[in-house]
Amino acid sequence: MTGPLYNRPNPAGIRAMRSTPAMRQALEQLGERVKREAERLSPVVTGRLRGSWYVASVDEGGGIRVRVGNFAPYSSYLEFGTSEITAQRILGRSIDAINHP
Repeated sequence: MTGPLYNRPNPAGIRAMRSTPAMRQALEQLGERVKREAERLSPVVTGRLRGSWYVASVDEGGGIRVRVGNFAPYSSYLEFGTSEITAQRILGRSIDAINHP
């Protein structure tokens, strides 16, 4: 066979890999790293934003999904900005930081 080799998607294999305890642990650890970085980058006036970060893992479709978020009602304004507030990208910068240390 000549030419480039192409990967063929294997949905069953991907599902099986996503459901392993090792994958769950790895994703939860990654979520915790993002959360810690978001806490570090959060501006502090009252401490509410910094204290409102969370990590949640959910079994979904034979695998796991890890979500990092913030319960403070104004967190999205700080993340994405408004007409009066420049976006601070706290979560975005946290993900960037762990991807490019």
